[in-house]
Amino acid sequence: MCAVLGALGLAGCGTTTNSAVNISSGTLDVYVSHPPGGAGGQTAADVLDAENAAAARRGLIGRFRSPHDPFAIVGAVCELVSRQVRLGVPADVLDLAPVIDRLILGLIPADE
Repeated sequence: MCAVLGALGLAGCGTTTNSAVNISSGTLDVYVSHPPGGAGGQTAADVLDAENAAAARRGLIGRFRSPHDPFAIVGAVCELVSRQVRLGVPADVLDLAPVIDRLILGLIPADE
């Protein structure tokens, strides 16, 4: 359903990356990078929230229920990617994509 390559987590951790999230009837492109000054996590969350709002207006997905949801996603993805870098589990960071998909989709209401 969705293909997330860890862009949000990596951006929140301070790495520049690009990714696209495919949603059944369209594509949500997320481009984030870590700005100077250490505000990367909040910036990534703000971008995710703005992209979610735009996709919700187009009727592609539901809207996050809380302004804290995008920040929680960025933090969780950052920790998943950090764990993969530290421990090598899973062997390929792209294997985290289904976990990240479920995390994001779990915070977007299905009934909207």
